[in-house]
Amino acid sequence: MSFFDRLFGRQPRVEQVSRIWLSEAEALEAVGVEVGQRLLDDRLIVVTSHFDDRLAEIEEMLRLVSIAFEKVEDRLEGRYADRHVGGSNTATVLLARSDVLVGDQSPAESRNPDRSVSVLMRERHGLEEYDKQVESFAASIPFRTRMCFFDSLDDRLLKVFAGDWVRSVLQQMGMKPGEAIESHMVSKRIQAAQQKIAQRYQHARKSGQLFETWPSTTRTLSDLLDNNAG
Repeated sequence: MSFFDRLFGRQPRVEQVSRIWLSEAEALEAVGVEVGQRLLDDRLIVVTSHFDDRLAEIEEMLRLVSIAFEKVEDRLEGRYADRHVGGSNTATVLLARSDVLVGDQSPAESRNPDRSVSVLMRERHGLEEYDKQVESFAASIPFRTRMCFFDSLDDRLLKVFAGDWVRSVLQQMGMKPGEAIESHMVSKRIQAAQQKIAQRYQHARKSGQLFETWPSTTRTLSDLLDNNAG
C-alpha cells in the first residue's frame, strides 16, 4: 500500500461486479461457467450463498460438470486464504454457506498481485448487511481478489422491486436468454429494496414478531418479501 493510501485510510480495492440473468437456471449455469473459466487463472475460488437450497443447486451443478470442490462448514477467514491453496496448477474450489465466512476482519493492507482469488455469490440476501459481510470477507483476502454477484429476475429479492415489467423492458431492449446485464441503476434498486426490508424487519423485532431461525430459512425471507411487496 502506498504512503498516501495509508495516510488517508484507503484500502486495496476488491474488484466487484454484479450480473443479472433472466432466470434462476441461467444464473446457476453462469456460476458453473465462471468457475470453469477461472480454474487456471485463480489459486482459490470461493463459491457461496446465503441459502441452503441455492448451495444444494450449486453442489449438484459442480458435480455434473466434474469440477472438484471442498465443502466448508467451519470458519473461513480471508486473511488465511493461502491455507486453502493447493499445489496443483488449477484452483482450489471451496463451497461454503455465507455464515461461515468471517466478515468482521480488517481489510487486507496489501495484496499479492501474483496470486488471485475469486468470491462468487449466488443470490443476494433480503438484508444488505449479510451481503456486506461477504464483501468484508473478500476485502480481507491478501491476494488480488475478484467478487461477483450472480442474480436473476426470478430470485426472491428481485421479485420485490423488479416484476414482469422489468423483464419486458429488458427483452424489448434486446436482452436475450443466456445474456446477463450489469447495471448500476439495478444495483441501486436492489439496495433500496434491501433497506425497505431491513426497516420492516426492525419494526417486527421491536413489536415482538420474532422470525425463528432467521436468516437460515428461505421461508422467513419469503415472508419478509411478501410483506414488503405490499
